[in-house]
Amino acid sequence: MTDSTKIAIVTGASRGIGRSIALALAREGLDVVITYRSNEQEAAGVVKEVQDLGRTAVALRQDVADFGSLDASVAEIRTTLSDTWGRETFDCLVNNAGIGQLSAFGEIGNPDNIGTTVAAVLSGRMRRVTAQRIEVGGFHI
Repeated sequence: MTDSTKIAIVTGASRGIGRSIALALAREGLDVVITYRSNEQEAAGVVKEVQDLGRTAVALRQDVADFGSLDASVAEIRTTLSDTWGRETFDCLVNNAGIGQLSAFGEIGNPDNIGTTVAAVLSGRMRRVTAQRIEVGGFHI
């Protein structure tokens, strides 16, 4: 890989919108690191689709709602970037990861459901942007 290789990290990219974003970026010539929470098989399928487009892809299991895993997540991303591309920087971060919970209509306002969703969508994304301290094209985020 060369320094001109552009690398994107797409959270929540094993299916849905994240998958579509990862594939669109690959079609535009970017390599991708995709993250997923639970379905390794779907993530592996996205990696294969990206590779079929002639790009490099890696899938990492990460849960953005698990604040305690932040340091390990950052270390895993750095190691993956270094091992795969020979650098510890990336060029694009797409914070797509979220969580959807199916609940009976009467349970929608359940504080347990709301807390988990908020942790995944807001807290997880915000700390990724503010706390990771991974270098992005010369800038730290």
